Amino acid sequence: MKSLFINDFAPTFSGAFFESLVALSEKLHNKNYGLYYIFPIEREYIKRLKKFGEVYYCPSFMGKKFDWGLFKLVYNICKHNDVDIVHTNFGFCGLLVATLLSRIFDFHHIAHERSLSNNYFVDKVKKIKKIRARAVFWLLQEVGNTSYIAISSAVKQSLENYNGISPDKITIIPNAVLGHRPNKNDDHNKLDILEKIKSSGNFVVGMTAHLGPQKDHKTLIDAAKIVHKKKSNIRFVLIGGNLVNDRDNYRGQLERYIKIKGCLLYTSPSPRDLSTSRMPSSA
Repeated sequence: MKSLFINDFAPTFSGAFFESLVALSEKLHNKNYGLYYIFPIEREYIKRLKKFGEVYYCPSFMGKKFDWGLFKLVYNICKHNDVDIVHTNFGFCGLLVATLLSRIFDFHHIAHERSLSNNYFVDKVKKIKKIRARAVFWLLQEVGNTSYIAISSAVKQSLENYNGISPDKITIIPNAVLGHRPNKNDDHNKLDILEKIKSSGNFVVGMTAHLGPQKDHKTLIDAAKIVHKKKSNIRFVLIGGNLVNDRDNYRGQLERYIKIKGCLLYTSPSPRDLSTSRMPSSA
């Protein structure tokens, strides 16, 4: 089997999605998969993937709806390597290119969505935008052979309501980082918080993700409310930086929603946000 990963972004630091990609790549490499990667820009941490497969850079497609440079690169990789699966990171350019080429090379296309389609809440989208999105994705479904991965139930709902994608085509797979594999890119402040709480004799369930609705903190909080009634020594810790443009006060929504002792919410300094760490009264 051979897989190509098309990534529409490359942030300055290694995040949960990239760490998930590394973990997946190691498993596939051990099973003798052929692996290929495309990024729009070079980053030092991306070099870690070279031990699993071939890494290509295509700066011309970043932020575009369509790019001939990406089309030709993907075409050549598929033509010369007989690729079975193309995995796109849900930038529209990669999505469109993979959909079109799936008709030529007969590979299966997996589109990975990590954010809400309209940036915040689907009920605020103008009807004309929703109609246009549904029309585009209906056409893509008719043309290609695409399945979708959503990182949370909130993202899955957005794909269904905004883009009109059938629920049976969407699988929820949360981003995850293996806890026993810290690396130099980790936010050590987050790790220190978890260790401090754990050292007090508590069993800790941690979630480190910036405070945005696509991360679906609500589901973990619902689980915490159920578990805490039966096991008082379990602590649920939510750590993340505030969104830069938090128009809907998502952090405030979470603080009001928690309302139980044993579920802690921290705003942690990170490359995305430099606000001060603090603990709400519910702690």
